[in-house]
Amino acid sequence: LDKFSQLDNEIQVFNSNHNAPSTAEMAIALLLSASKNVIRGHQELSNSNWLGRGMYPKTKGEALEKPIPQMYLNRKTAVVVGLGSVGRHVAKVLRCLGMRVIGTRRNAKVRDRDGFEIWTKSLVELFKHHKPKVIMLCVPGTPETVNLIRSKELNALPDDCVLVNMARGQVVNEKSIYEHLKSNPRFSYAADVWWCYPTVDDDPSHFAPCSYDFAKLKNTVVMSPHRGGGIGVDEIEDERFNKIADLLTRIGSGRVLPRCVNLKLGY
Repeated sequence: LDKFSQLDNEIQVFNSNHNAPSTAEMAIALLLSASKNVIRGHQELSNSNWLGRGMYPKTKGEALEKPIPQMYLNRKTAVVVGLGSVGRHVAKVLRCLGMRVIGTRRNAKVRDRDGFEIWTKSLVELFKHHKPKVIMLCVPGTPETVNLIRSKELNALPDDCVLVNMARGQVVNEKSIYEHLKSNPRFSYAADVWWCYPTVDDDPSHFAPCSYDFAKLKNTVVMSPHRGGGIGVDEIEDERFNKIADLLTRIGSGRVLPRCVNLKLGY
């Protein structure tokens, strides 16, 4: 972002958004994994343990064991924070799942072109008023979005909410989310982005993505090592070059140029 701000005002920068569908796919995968407690089910059944199904007693003659908790998403409210290239893909899938979807945008209107309801006030008011069960963070990483989600926002959410971070680690205050999870064992957190990343001088096989041990929490926590962009997927590179080719064609023909970056905002 600092490099962007130093560019000449006459230079135009464009975002291809070629991996937006891939990032949205990962967001949905994390949501389903967290809301359906897929990892716990996998771990238990890998040890030949069927008790999580909720239809068997641990010992014959005793009461049935409780099933692994899972959330029923149909007819629940989901909030997509950042209804941009990624957020719009996510919102469409959530709507197909039967969820009521509310989006947020910097330039807000009551309804957007795909018919999604747009919230125009603060996130705290949104969370308190609509009590969403799912929050999908899809905003860009800019100074304006650092610590967008803090204790104040978290405390306004239901205690069994699922928060998915596909934006940047710094969008969620690390200490706030850790302490909130400790205090609310039914709250779930899934993320593909983190606060700490290894450099070329670090050992990436032994490098913690955060300052707190999220893996030891009793909550449902799903951790993904920033794979949403589709690194190593051939089709993603095809998408990249298709977007670049389209942009060059538009420049050559004098057509409208999409996805121009606002250098002051950083996206």
